[in-house]
Amino acid sequence: MENSIVFEHPVNERIRRWLRIEFLLAQMHAALPLRSAWDSRHIVTAIAELLEILNRFDAKGDLLMELERRQSHLVPLRTYENVDQTQLISALNQMGRSSNRLQQLSGTMDKKLRENVFINSIRQRSAIPGGTCSFDLPNYHWWLQQPLKWQEQFLLEWLNLLTPMEEAVDLLLQIIRDSSETKLETAQSGAYRLSLPGGKMLQLIRIYLPEDRAIFPEISAGRHQIIIRFFHWTGDVQKPQAITDNLPFHLTFCI
Repeated sequence: MENSIVFEHPVNERIRRWLRIEFLLAQMHAALPLRSAWDSRHIVTAIAELLEILNRFDAKGDLLMELERRQSHLVPLRTYENVDQTQLISALNQMGRSSNRLQQLSGTMDKKLRENVFINSIRQRSAIPGGTCSFDLPNYHWWLQQPLKWQEQFLLEWLNLLTPMEEAVDLLLQIIRDSSETKLETAQSGAYRLSLPGGKMLQLIRIYLPEDRAIFPEISAGRHQIIIRFFHWTGDVQKPQAITDNLPFHLTFCI
């Protein structure tokens, strides 16, 4: 499935949070090394958004619980001869190291960032459109005029505080993404429907479409049914058009 665009859709709130955390952390890393003060702005804005997400749930407890659950499911497999023991032991060791790093943190993962006076002054203005202008935050404006290497030291220090969470989220999402095989399916007249059997713990849907075709999916996923409709991208002044032909595509249901 080379040269494909992958579209992902979370089926529960936990995966939704993790995907947003992954997205914001990727946005931060993409701006490093700094090329201009605008890269610094991108990182600080992403940190402010991430703190808003972390403010709504216990990320440390959530990740520790999921790592423990995954480990408890994998440990019994050490007695199965048809299981790749090298890969299994590697996965268990990774989860063990990630759990230990999280447990060593005092308080919540974002405690130091949340208590940072400078970051908080920016967060308070970020909810206002254009609220981080130079006249709104002269201290931030001064900070952005300093040498890029100087700014980068602060940014890397803040990102290092998030490393244990980043490692745990990356590991768990990788395990979930690799949990099932990808199959070739067909959307009849541009639509695909599937009823889910009771008790099926679906977590993430992944759809692969050729990158050279102007096609994208819209996904509706509930506990009992999944509906995927495909559309043509027809430009920025027209509404996307629903596909009416049968469309083959690759699909992964991650359990």
